[in-house]
Amino acid sequence: YNPQGVGGTHVMYVLKDAKNPQNVHLPVDPTISPMVSLWKGITKPLATFALGAVALGGFLHYITVGPKDEPVDDDDMDPREDDHPVEHTDILQDHIERRFAKSEGRAP
Repeated sequence: YNPQGVGGTHVMYVLKDAKNPQNVHLPVDPTISPMVSLWKGITKPLATFALGAVALGGFLHYITVGPKDEPVDDDDMDPREDDHPVEHTDILQDHIERRFAKSEGRAP
C-alpha cells in the first residue's frame, strides 16, 4: 500500500469517515516529526557505519595484537607443584596401596 504523496505507511487506519479523522482523535493533516526524518535520513546510516567500523576495528586488533596475557606470578604457584606434577592416577594408586597394606596388617 503506497498512495501517491504518502511515501509508504507503517500503520494503516481504517476509518468509517475518512474525511473527518478528528472524530477518532487523529490529526486532520498528519506529518512526520523532524526527529524521525533526521533518524531515518542521516543518523541511522551513520550509526550503522560506526557500528561496523568498531566491529571491524575490534576484529583487526584481535588478529594483529591478540588477547591480553596475564603475567604469571611465582607466588601464585602451588608449592606442591614441581617439574614432575603428580598425576591423579598416582594419588589413587598410593591410596589403594595404603588401604591394602592396612588390611594385611603391615605398615605402608
